[in-house]
Amino acid sequence: MRFPQPRRARSAALLVALLLLAAAPVRGEEPGAEASAGNAQQMTEEQVLAIAFDVLLLRPMGFLQTMIGVAVTPIAWLLAIPGGLENDVIELLVTSPAEHTFLRPLGELS
Repeated sequence: MRFPQPRRARSAALLVALLLLAAAPVRGEEPGAEASAGNAQQMTEEQVLAIAFDVLLLRPMGFLQTMIGVAVTPIAWLLAIPGGLENDVIELLVTSPAEHTFLRPLGELS
């Protein structure tokens, strides 16, 4: 029986971590905006839980959904040609999951 090499497991974990970091949009302050006590916004426990749920569960699932959609799209696209639904197939299987995974603000669950 052959066990996975630790180097491969670490590489895979690093790749997943980098993909999750790339999926999280970065929010910065507007140029010229001054940080003050009035501008500082504290996150509630509910927001922290939403972000944790998003990062640990929803983003990886969305990434897998996107990859499965990419793999299935050529077959579904060929089947959709007679009905003229090629664009709908790409939207449903690739574009929508990718937007939900990579463009949605972190912690926004809707």
